[in-house]
Amino acid sequence: MRIHATQHVPAFVDTDVRNSADVTSVDELLAVPWIKQWAESWPAHEREYEIREYVDGTWVARREMRPVTAQTFHRWSVSDHRDGTRPALMAEYDGGDRFYVVAFLTSDEPIPLPEWRETETARLRREKWNRGDTS
Repeated sequence: MRIHATQHVPAFVDTDVRNSADVTSVDELLAVPWIKQWAESWPAHEREYEIREYVDGTWVARREMRPVTAQTFHRWSVSDHRDGTRPALMAEYDGGDRFYVVAFLTSDEPIPLPEWRETETARLRREKWNRGDTS
């Protein structure tokens, strides 16, 4: 088996750098450092963020503590990408209610991971977000 993974970077991130990896098994794929880091869980906590604001013609930086929601890693899965040309490696959390696209994959064989399915909770959250409700 040959698998090529290309890191998914959301369009709103301003970078031309994307990691990639060539591996010969799913175990090797999931051990790649930039992929492996997604298989982490964490409790609810607060994290310090640097906030930059443009105030009266000047950029002002300040630090602020913000809550981080707990997440429990659930599993890896594979989803067909919108264009249907290459599967996406998904990291699922909280029983699949939260998920992230980690990488796009090409392979000479089917990838033996479960097929991703959007949960009802995730669907409702997505539809709420699409309506512009970010509460």
